[in-house]
Amino acid sequence: MTPPPDAPRMDNRRGPRWPVHRSLRYYYWRFIRLRGTPEDIARGMAVGVFAGFYPLFGLQIAIAVVLASLCRGSKIAAAAFTWVSNPLTYLPIYAMNFHLGQWILGSQSQSFTLDDLQSLDGISQLGLEFTVTLFFGSTVAALIAGAIAYVGGLWLVRSLRHKHGRSPAHRARRRHSHRL
Repeated sequence: MTPPPDAPRMDNRRGPRWPVHRSLRYYYWRFIRLRGTPEDIARGMAVGVFAGFYPLFGLQIAIAVVLASLCRGSKIAAAAFTWVSNPLTYLPIYAMNFHLGQWILGSQSQSFTLDDLQSLDGISQLGLEFTVTLFFGSTVAALIAGAIAYVGGLWLVRSLRHKHGRSPAHRARRRHSHRL
């Protein structure tokens, strides 16, 4: 009996292999092989997450790349990690940013509905207080998330490079063993 055409290909060692598996594996290896030190890549990740926490659709990647250039981080990692805010996550992130801004500034009087955010007209009617509150909350959340992304990214890059023998110590040992 032949399997249906959309069934995953079976690999005896690893189980079913969906087409997504190949894409994820490709990007995993691209991440491991990014040029730069772990610190450079982690800085890029941090500024990407930082820029992703701002409600500036269409400008987040440009902001992240400029910030990565200024702080000597990986521009590719910065652009990729702006996707922390994507169509599935931007609403919860920006609602959290707004409420964080309200809590820190102590301005509990203003509220909004999803209908207010559906158009530029609706957003502009919310006024300056809404914008200041949202951007203040976004800045605080972006700083915290960026710091977490830097520390987590540094650990991740170092551990993955060590695991796959791409750390400077591994390369030096390999180079030295070939000379003997």
